[in-house]
Amino acid sequence: MTRPNYPSEAFSKKVEGTVEIEFVVDETGRPTDLRVVKSIPGLDEAALACVKKWRFKPAQKEGKPVKSTALAPVTFRITKKDEPEATVLPEVAVQPELERLSRAWTDAWLAKDAAVIEALMAPEYTYIGPNGRIQDRERILAVVRSPTYRLDRTTRSEVRIVRFKDSAVILSRSQSAGSYEGQAFTEDHRCSSVWVLREGTWRLAWEHSSAIAP
Repeated sequence: MTRPNYPSEAFSKKVEGTVEIEFVVDETGRPTDLRVVKSIPGLDEAALACVKKWRFKPAQKEGKPVKSTALAPVTFRITKKDEPEATVLPEVAVQPELERLSRAWTDAWLAKDAAVIEALMAPEYTYIGPNGRIQDRERILAVVRSPTYRLDRTTRSEVRIVRFKDSAVILSRSQSAGSYEGQAFTEDHRCSSVWVLREGTWRLAWEHSSAIAP
């Protein structure tokens, strides 16, 4: 990924900080419609010029590339007076990608698309339900493939994403209704899910749900 050039005037004045750029990644993976959402005078243009050169893997919907929104915090920091370029540390936020994957997970359950659900799961995927029961990947896949399982509706709200180095936690509220093995269910749960990043790909490794008291 291209590093930005540290503007000489800003460097001489010891201007440091993070410029945040919001943009759209188009179907070809190119950033478009760039705009500064957090400005540092003297550094904005360098950050914009840098992000314009970046290329991304576009988001997909139903197997086809689609546009998505992203946020890039570009950090300028001075560590050596004679090497300003070495102090620029650009980083692309992953929140839009995790939001997309979380929606894909929910949509796959509504569609009973076991193939998509399986593809999003990490090998060690584990689900802990409100009753404390632990279910592994194969057990959950058996549920979604069961002809007796049906999810009529589900919504997620109060979503919060916390990013770590190679993992992220998504907190949300899930409200669902459907039936399984002849029994109707209505659920209102507080959910937490752990996504792990491996070889550039995010996978869902762990989920836990707690019932919200009426």
